[in-house]
Amino acid sequence: MKIYLILIFIIALLSSCDNRWQFLEGNVPPNLTFKFANGQFQDEEGNYIVSLTDTFKLNNKSGEDSFEFSVKYIDENLQELSYKFETGEGQIIQKNAISTEEGVLDISQDELELMFVPFGLGDYIITFSATDIYGEKSDIITLNLHFFDNIQPVSSLEVKYIGKTNQNQYLLDAHTSHDPDSKYGGALVQYRYTIGEYKVTTTSQQIDYIFQNSGKYKVGLQVMDNDEVWSELTEVEVEVE
Repeated sequence: MKIYLILIFIIALLSSCDNRWQFLEGNVPPNLTFKFANGQFQDEEGNYIVSLTDTFKLNNKSGEDSFEFSVKYIDENLQELSYKFETGEGQIIQKNAISTEEGVLDISQDELELMFVPFGLGDYIITFSATDIYGEKSDIITLNLHFFDNIQPVSSLEVKYIGKTNQNQYLLDAHTSHDPDSKYGGALVQYRYTIGEYKVTTTSQQIDYIFQNSGKYKVGLQVMDNDEVWSELTEVEVEVE
């Protein structure tokens, strides 16, 4: 009788193993993807987005202190979705999360709305991976972020002869000066022109100036951005006849 029961147990065990192997053979590893700016998780060719790169200006005046993004998993048998800081330190905050655990995300919804708060300036690399109930792992997807404070503005000056109201009348033109971080909210707000010992600080990109005497003059320009940072001094030599 014992031998009969043992045989039944072995047959049942082998049958369950066969079923498990059948599940494994038909199982597809999970996929992970980021969301494009247009709201899509795939490009026009149907490829998942496995790498996301962005740059942010991080200071009080920019109003930015975090980076928001979305991750989606494609798998019916997902067990865990985790993340790891490869470079830098910060905090991942998940919206509408039921449970929270450091390094692990809540997978009650297949689309995860996330926010990253950096602990400082610099470069950050964060990787995400998923594992299903059969131990199959997804490919790693990577978030690359760079946070900076401010980039020094760049001054550029042209001096053009006008001579309309006075034969020594010139135009000091600073319109080619620029703020390298303009696309992150940076802007030029002041222009400081220097002619010898005479200085003019204004919000105008161009000013008229009449030189009192003929001779050679050094005309300088500095520009200030909305973070109150001044550029290096640019000088142009002008010969007034």
